[in-house]
Amino acid sequence: MKGMAAAMLLLLASCQQVPEDNVESRALVKFSVEATTLPRAEVKGWEKGTEADAELNGEQVKSRAEKEAATRMAFYLLDESGTKVVSQEKDNSDSEYMNLDAEVPVGKYQLVAFAHNGSSDVSVDANAVVTPEGKLTDSFLYYKVLTLDEESDNSQSIVLDRCVAKFSLVHTDAIPSGAASVEIKVTGAAKVLNAKTGLGKEEDYTVTINIPSTAIGTKNNQFSVFVFLTDTESAVDVTATTKDADGNTITSYTFEDVEMEVNMQTIYTGAFFHSGKKISATINSEWKGNNEQTF
Repeated sequence: MKGMAAAMLLLLASCQQVPEDNVESRALVKFSVEATTLPRAEVKGWEKGTEADAELNGEQVKSRAEKEAATRMAFYLLDESGTKVVSQEKDNSDSEYMNLDAEVPVGKYQLVAFAHNGSSDVSVDANAVVTPEGKLTDSFLYYKVLTLDEESDNSQSIVLDRCVAKFSLVHTDAIPSGAASVEIKVTGAAKVLNAKTGLGKEEDYTVTINIPSTAIGTKNNQFSVFVFLTDTESAVDVTATTKDADGNTITSYTFEDVEMEVNMQTIYTGAFFHSGKKISATINSEWKGNNEQTF
């Protein structure tokens, strides 16, 4: 009986032994990424901004020329099943926020790198869909499927590309007394991003921009919203509504079939706060190119 028991234990142990290829897959390799977006944020068109511009857009004019293209950086490393193996998000208070160093098992992975200017972390699910918290900001993306092994150099030097389009409304008339906010609703764009395609799933996206009391009576402020697109070029509808402190509508315009493109800024300029006046539409990109429209 003792001999039989010993034989059974030996058989059980041999059945539980990890195959040779699985042992190899457990080997750990060092993986590092050095990421860049733009050396510094280009600020063409901003130099004529006022302090009211700065408050409305959540920035300080004096710091725009020195500002990095992105202030937060998120790295995600997903295995083939979509399980997160590595996740890291840091802001620029850490001098190494654009770098990632990790140690992972050899294998095939999806690298998702997302840089932005928001104040909160982003999330990435098993399908590599990126969901920023809060309103969208100027954002940059890098996605790649890579194989990490013991024989290769597993360090990566990557450049993230801008993955958003921007709509801006510039008013040439004075902001009236009583105006408390401008609500911009974009229909036909997206607020989440598939990192694999660089495109989003169509859904309405609304941003409310508060008007500070110091901006009342000023002109030429820029109200802006960033969006993901469902295609590299898309026609969307944009409704801009001015409201008072109680939420009552003061002025509302709907711009139909607004042509937008990833990495381009579309600017509509005109007398927004007073009815009966035309607004000229200009696709004027400090990023890529210019195009003008009237309606």
